[in-house]
Formats: sequence, C-alpha cells, structure tokens
Amino acid sequence: MSFQCKHCGQCCIDECTQINISIGDIVRICRFLKCNVGDILPKIGIKPFGDPETANQYDYELGLNIPCEFRQGEKCTIYPARPLNCRIFPYFFLGNFANDRLKEVIDPSHKCISEGIEFTDEEKEKYKKYSEFIGKLIMKEARLTDQFYEKYNLKQSKIMPAYVFPADDPNDMMYTKEITKSKIKMAMSIMNPAPYANLKNQLQNFIMLAENSVVSADEINLKEKELLS
Repeated sequence: MSFQCKHCGQCCIDECTQINISIGDIVRICRFLKCNVGDILPKIGIKPFGDPETANQYDYELGLNIPCEFRQGEKCTIYPARPLNCRIFPYFFLGNFANDRLKEVIDPSHKCISEGIEFTDEEKEKYKKYSEFIGKLIMKEARLTDQFYEKYNLKQSKIMPAYVFPADDPNDMMYTKEITKSKIKMAMSIMNPAPYANLKNQLQNFIMLAENSVVSADEINLKEKELLS
C-alpha cells in the first residue's frame, strides 16, 4: 500500500509536536496566501525546541502555533506550501525504519499508520529518497534562518533544572508526552520576550533581501510528485 495522509490532524494539534519553520517556509506561505509577514505572524512565533545534544535545554526559534492555526475544517489550508518539517513527516520514518518498527517511532494515534503499515521495499525506497530531498532543503534553509537569528541577535536558549521533571517512562508514551508538554510550557514561561519585540519588521526586512534565494513551493511540489509517484 502507498502512504496516504488521512488528515487526522495529529501532526497539527499535538502540543508535543513543536514544528519549527524556516525563512523559506515563511516566504512560501506568504506567496501562497498572497499576503505579507504581518498577516501570518499571529499564527507563528518564537517557540522552544528541545536541543537533542543537551538535556533540558530549549532553543528559541521560529515555529508554528500548536494546535496549528493554518488547519481549518480538518484540513491544512496551506498544504501546497506547508513547511518543510511538515512535508518530511512521516516519510523519514517510513523510508528508514522496518515496517514492524514504525509503531515504535510514530505515535499510533496517527491514522496514517493505524490502518496498516506494510510498505514494499520499492515504496520505502521512494520515501527514503523523498525524505533525503526534503532533508537537504531543511539544512540549506536552516543556514539561511540562522543568518536571520544572528543578524538581529535573536539566539536564545534556556536550560531548565532536571529535578523539576520526573524521568520519562520509555514504556509509557502518554506519560512521556505529558512530561514533554510540561517542559515546553515551562520553557515558554521563562523565555525573555524582549529580543523579539520587533520581530515583524525584522522578518520583513530580512525577507526582502533573501526571498529570491528561496526555492518555490511549485518547484518542491513538482519534485515531490516525481519522487513519490
């Protein structure tokens, strides 16, 4: 069977699924909606993201509000221009993990895998190539987005004391998710908002200089169709 999104929305509403976005994502969303940064800024913002290399450290970066406010009527309203991190899920897992391990790495509440997760070797190879394509774009645009943070001195991190949170239980996904939600909530509460007071103008000014270097949604969609068909 081929993967088909069931639009269950678990990727979009689960508060544990923080979705960071790049300058390129913002450009593509604005082009698709025919609007400016100020129009979409209420739906995005500076969010805390766990640092994979440092326990209890959260780095503050651009991200979607979760539950995602671009999801309306149980559908993504910006699907052709959705962020790269939305595009890569669940293809990275489908292409890089054996079928019998998928429910270990993807929350089984996602309907896209709950109704059957048997993919052929050929399908898995397609998913792997697609996730590699998106992964390269993510890395390229991460560098551009880092330039934005550095230009306006927006880099900010916080390390929370480990004793505040009990240890995760690897055998209890729901318990682990509740701990994750608590960490995100605390990270938001201790964030210093002052550096981001002029975020709208900073984004607009940076995008004016950088948008011509951003790959278009049409180009990505054409490549997506080519790799997944």
